[in-house]
Amino acid sequence: MKQIALMRHAKSSWKNRELDDIDRPLNKRGLRDAPMMGGRLAELDYKPDHIVSSTAVRAAVTARTVAQEIGFKASKIQPEKRLYLADPEEIFDIIRELDDKHERVMLFGHNPGFTIAANQIGDLSVDNMPTGAIAVFNLNIDAWKDCTNRCGKLKFFDFPKNPIKL
Repeated sequence: MKQIALMRHAKSSWKNRELDDIDRPLNKRGLRDAPMMGGRLAELDYKPDHIVSSTAVRAAVTARTVAQEIGFKASKIQPEKRLYLADPEEIFDIIRELDDKHERVMLFGHNPGFTIAANQIGDLSVDNMPTGAIAVFNLNIDAWKDCTNRCGKLKFFDFPKNPIKL
């Protein structure tokens, strides 16, 4: 069995309108929420074997921050240009290309692709994964290439403004 986690980047800043979208940083809330969400994963003793992140600044900073909280070396994060604004089909392609030596993988990326992909992977039914949201799925597969629609079962879903302490 494999496990995939999708995390949408933390809240980003729109302060500098001259920046290209890919270069937008996290805002104050994002800089607060990213370590908080990493801390929630750490409380659950969640640590992936492998992390893949969009190359957008906001996603990469979220990935590095969460990695630090869960004891994953930031230098081992794999940057993936295709995750930047990827549609669900591209997200599934990236998942299917993962090395089978990895059992637990975490992807950092963007909406709307992540919300749609999360709803397609498993039994999650949400209109929107808010910034900083994490969805973890247990996949009923032995090889990443076999990841298809509905191959997973939701194990964990959380987001920064979740009123329920998990």
